[in-house]
Amino acid sequence: MIKFKRNYPNVLLTSEDKNEVEAFRNDLSARGVYVHYALLSEFHTAAETVTADIVIIYSPKYSARASDLYYKLAENNNDKSQTIIYIGNEGDVEKHDNTTVYPNNHSFACSEIVRRFKEDYRFDPAVGEDDELFCELGKPPQVYYNGTKIGLSKSESKIVHFLLTIEPRNLVSKEVIGDYLSLAAGAVPVHIHNINDKSMQTYHDKLVFSRSNRGYFVY
Repeated sequence: MIKFKRNYPNVLLTSEDKNEVEAFRNDLSARGVYVHYALLSEFHTAAETVTADIVIIYSPKYSARASDLYYKLAENNNDKSQTIIYIGNEGDVEKHDNTTVYPNNHSFACSEIVRRFKEDYRFDPAVGEDDELFCELGKPPQVYYNGTKIGLSKSESKIVHFLLTIEPRNLVSKEVIGDYLSLAAGAVPVHIHNINDKSMQTYHDKLVFSRSNRGYFVY
């Protein structure tokens, strides 16, 4: 089982444009950073649902709404309890001592967020008495059991990684899995069936379990 050294944070990504926020979310997800996302017009509603440890404002084109949100969050973050990241063009906003500003470079900003995320929320494999399940970060992540790689597809690997890192031992619905990983909820049970077929061939046991059709878990 993979355990984070700290609790996995809630990350809330927001942008003016739906395609931009979804593309950025998908890139982060592919590299093992899972985020909630909302349009700027929906940010406050989303913030009431998700207590965000990290807020990422992605504004490749100047947006007064994005700028206003950035300054409001910075003003309310005196104790630095929240990580605030703004991605935009030079001069759009001023950096504060409790914020981070990245230039408008999708690839660079994504890499920097992943780097910081791994530094602050690194995880180590926890080894059981008889067996070891290990998930190696990558694009996609690779899943091993007792040193043997389980030949999972990209989507299957991402599901296992997600269940290990976000909610180990806790039930997670197919809707939540689909939302985080940009998969159709109806496809999730099919992927999990394939995961278990492959894991049975590798170490003669299921990898992902379900309970009363209420959700899935790994332990």
